[in-house]
Amino acid sequence: SDSVRVAGLVLDFFCVPLIQVGNDFNLPSYIFLTCNAGFLGMVKYLPQRHRKIASELDLKSSDHQIPGYVSSVPCKFLPPGQFVKESYEAWVEIADKFPGAKGILVNSFTCLEQHAFDYFARCPENYPPVYPVGPVLSLEDRPAPDLDPSDRERIMRWLEDQPECSVVYLCFGSFGVLCAPQIEEIARALEISGHRFLWSIRTEKASPYDLLPDGFMDRTASKGLVCGWAPQVEVLAHKAAGGFVSHCGWN
Repeated sequence: SDSVRVAGLVLDFFCVPLIQVGNDFNLPSYIFLTCNAGFLGMVKYLPQRHRKIASELDLKSSDHQIPGYVSSVPCKFLPPGQFVKESYEAWVEIADKFPGAKGILVNSFTCLEQHAFDYFARCPENYPPVYPVGPVLSLEDRPAPDLDPSDRERIMRWLEDQPECSVVYLCFGSFGVLCAPQIEEIARALEISGHRFLWSIRTEKASPYDLLPDGFMDRTASKGLVCGWAPQVEVLAHKAAGGFVSHCGWN
């Protein structure tokens, strides 16, 4: 349209090759990083390392000094894909294009990642300015497509009956599938703690109730509720919620 002028491109992590397209049309490109500033430190580190050691990471190697991190990072805590040749090379190829952007927008904020943002603010190398623009969050729940509305009602009714700030909510994300031994250990810890809890469990195939220790549901019936999907935004906003055990996903 003649009335609309394209001022620039805002690119996702996987679309950074389009920086060259922006250059061809004399348009500035900005990368919107939905992860945190710590992840950006890893992105900056990979090409630097690759120029010295042109191979995927090795679990036997020494700890890594990653830009923006307070301490060195042991290999075992780094993303699994960086230990596989094909995915590692894809990471490096993408990360190597970041310096071509006009700026990097990070879904985080300075008070949460002070050390990392301080590093990028004084970064002396040829790297784009980094802007904290977060948290960018959706405050609306996205219900599971196969969810029975009665499940939500059951959860919210149960919360209404609990004292204020008394319930620990446990959820490990959309992809946080737990194996049977993990479920057993968490169940044992909840029972020993004696705290009220709401536990959202995802499993590969079996019903979450089938993987709980024998008698667990009966012994904790007065204090806890186990479910599959849970309306997380509503749960966390409820006055009964007093704690959150999470996988620490960024959204």
